[in-house]
Amino acid sequence: MGYQSNFLKVSVHQPSNSPVLRAFCVGFEQGMWRGDDFIKHLIKNHLVSFVLPPEEAANVNASNAGTYLARAAQSIYTSEKPEKRGEIGELILYSIMLEHFNAVPLISKFYYKTHANDTVKGFDSVHVTLTEDDSVNLWLGEVKFYKSIDGAIRDVVSELHDHFQAKYLRSEFMWIENKINDGNEYKRKLEPMLDAANSLDDIIDSIHVPVFLTYESKLYADATKATAEFKEQVEAEIQGIYDKFTRKNIPDVNIHLILLPLQDKSVLVSSFDNKLKALQELF
Repeated sequence: MGYQSNFLKVSVHQPSNSPVLRAFCVGFEQGMWRGDDFIKHLIKNHLVSFVLPPEEAANVNASNAGTYLARAAQSIYTSEKPEKRGEIGELILYSIMLEHFNAVPLISKFYYKTHANDTVKGFDSVHVTLTEDDSVNLWLGEVKFYKSIDGAIRDVVSELHDHFQAKYLRSEFMWIENKINDGNEYKRKLEPMLDAANSLDDIIDSIHVPVFLTYESKLYADATKATAEFKEQVEAEIQGIYDKFTRKNIPDVNIHLILLPLQDKSVLVSSFDNKLKALQELF
């Protein structure tokens, strides 16, 4: 396996907590926040596999990479109001699941859109991981790409309750199973878990929920370097957000709270939108 480039740096990791807590840092370079560099990393390393089904992404090579990249860019959105959209957050979570959880993407919801500006309902990401006994865990992600952490927590807690109602979860299982390619190596392992004959009580321990929230942090507003003092302040801020989240009435599922403080959300939105539109010109 080749070198795996991990752009985001872990600033907080509390694996024994329930929910598990992870926080990441985009970082700084020569006094500047690396928001634009992060978007470049996402597009170069993850955009194509984010959009394509795993089986088709495996066909990308040096001779067709440009074509696939242009197609992927066209599939995300062509809207003139990028600030209203959440695909960047979903792409960031996708990169985190691959780079830090060693998870395997199961399906791409973007591949099945009929129009570039459609918004696809349901969980924001679907991944799998293998356990030591060769069984699978299913990872169903929720994303809130927000400026306000209070708004992100409020809205994601509401969605968690909606999405873990039995009727909704069964519907999602059916959608997921229908979209898994017959040649997918994990399909057979997942079929018993997704089978409606099984009680959700018997499989819930095999379901993990990465809850990815972004927010604009005042600590980042004037920061130019990740000093020791800055890192301590960020850790304290992250802990406060974690405490606020856990005080909410959250469902009893395996939640992994993933936080990414931002200096300026609009920098990511503008950078992503400009690069996306440039790639779309190649389509």
